[in-house]
Amino acid sequence: MITDNQVFVALIMALVCGYLAVKLAAQL
Repeated sequence: MITDNQVFVALIMALVCGYLAVKLAAQL
């Protein structure tokens, strides 16, 4: 069962991963 807390954490992780990917792409 997926709780609202798990969905929130997954969203934060996705945002952080996307931010890091953009940061890395900008350096290349």
